[in-house]
Amino acid sequence: MEIVLQSTFEHLKAQGADTAKNLLAELLKPEALAVMAGSMIALAGLQAIPVVNGIVDAALAIYIYWNFGKAGISFLGTLLDVALSVNSASFRCDLNTLGEELGDAIITLGVSAFDLLDRRGGFLKKLDENRISNAVPNNNLKVGIKDNGGSSGTPGRTTRTIEELLPGGKVPSVRNNEFNKWFDNLSAEEFDLLWSNPKIRTRIEERIRHPKKLHEWCMVCRAPKFKRWGLSMDEIKRFRTRTIELKWIHPDTGVPGGHSGDGAGKFHNELKKITDDSSSLKEFNQKLIQLRNRWKIDPSILPDFPKSD
Repeated sequence: MEIVLQSTFEHLKAQGADTAKNLLAELLKPEALAVMAGSMIALAGLQAIPVVNGIVDAALAIYIYWNFGKAGISFLGTLLDVALSVNSASFRCDLNTLGEELGDAIITLGVSAFDLLDRRGGFLKKLDENRISNAVPNNNLKVGIKDNGGSSGTPGRTTRTIEELLPGGKVPSVRNNEFNKWFDNLSAEEFDLLWSNPKIRTRIEERIRHPKKLHEWCMVCRAPKFKRWGLSMDEIKRFRTRTIELKWIHPDTGVPGGHSGDGAGKFHNELKKITDDSSSLKEFNQKLIQLRNRWKIDPSILPDFPKSD
């Protein structure tokens, strides 16, 4: 169970999900691990008893749906799958995959729980005012942009609030390429404004990761930088590799690994660093070749390097 939770932690860390990552860090403490392991063993035991398993499932489903909606049910299903699959996992990579699936479910659940709490109990209003002002920007804040999408501070510009930037108050769906078109039509300044709002940022991250089980070479947590470099969302999504195909040789230990296996945390940290250290898309692509060679990754699994518009 500890391997699964550690894998979940690394996955959340790689995705930049700071809040969920911090919560999971608490779960990785020895006392919390003991409680978690005991609870999941008990849950798996109850699931194995005829009749009782149905009652347990129904009770959990009703409670979680009441508190967290459909995302809660989805999370419950993932949690049950993980609990029942841990004992049958034959290899460490299987446990790592379970941890990654649990991490994705935690991210989705966290966003939905935040929304539901806000709607039902005025959750945001009950938070400390300083925390609200620091964490959630004023939705009426305006950003200045040129009519052609250029930087602020120039003549002939318009100003738009967060409400004006979100069609119907929501980040567009991935259906019919709506999200990609919306992303491309934002200026870098507008995107930075939306990204600074935690709730909106999480929705954007979900859209970029769709349909999951893909490794983004243009890391989701660094989306604002790729936006400033002029990459379209089609280009960002094109430059991905199936996680199951991403394999490497750890440069320090010589041990084979993969996206959720040995060296995953170190590899993602190095990818994040070369993104942060690059001053242009050209430099990023050059550093990416060095990273690929350092980790002995098969060049054929990487799509053509990204180009800006």
